[in-house]
Amino acid sequence: MRRALDVSGIGPARVVIAGGRDYDPEELEFIRARGMLLVSAQELAAGNGAARTIADALAGKSVHVSLDIDVLDPANAPGTEIPSAGGLSTRQALDLLHVATADSRLVGLDVVEVSPPFDQGDITTLAALKLIFEFWGMFWHGKR
Repeated sequence: MRRALDVSGIGPARVVIAGGRDYDPEELEFIRARGMLLVSAQELAAGNGAARTIADALAGKSVHVSLDIDVLDPANAPGTEIPSAGGLSTRQALDLLHVATADSRLVGLDVVEVSPPFDQGDITTLAALKLIFEFWGMFWHGKR
């Protein structure tokens, strides 16, 4: 995140990190000190309006979604370098994509951390493809 912010010129206050579970104390300090919005997987799974909080932060903005596939629970995406239990289901991730970007303009997507050598039965690849196709559908049907 540090290097991405350094080279991109994007202000940290425009960054939303959603669905994470494992952070070092230094990472949390970095995120908080720079005013980034951090919404955990636990908050998202609780369904207490966390996705709406993200949508409010993104409203009216052009949004590039960088999707780290390990936001999904290893049951839904085993093919990643560092699987960590407690992640989102594929359905929760699809719903988050819709709710969080409801009032924003989609401009780009990247999907990272898919690791075919660790994938079992292409579960991770299929989840990544579904998320990509969903994004494309949203983009082509007016969210651009």
